[in-house]
Amino acid sequence: MTASVFKNDMQLAYSVGSPGSINLGVYDAQGRCAKQLAVGPQAAGTHTASWDGCDEQNRRLPAGAYFCRLESGSQQQTRKLALTE
Repeated sequence: MTASVFKNDMQLAYSVGSPGSINLGVYDAQGRCAKQLAVGPQAAGTHTASWDGCDEQNRRLPAGAYFCRLESGSQQQTRKLALTE
């Protein structure tokens, strides 16, 4: 999974090693889920998801540090995101 600094829309690329259920979400610095990007069965391979800097209610989140976490089976991967104004 790769990520970087963004302002409006972030494309997140991630890989799943084997088919199975995944959970891909964005979390604030306190660990609260801001937005679920992908949940459920996913085929093995490379995928993308996009995040527009909004929460589940489509409200724009404030600039700052966020974390994208991918959970797949017993594997977990986290990357830092920086949302700018």
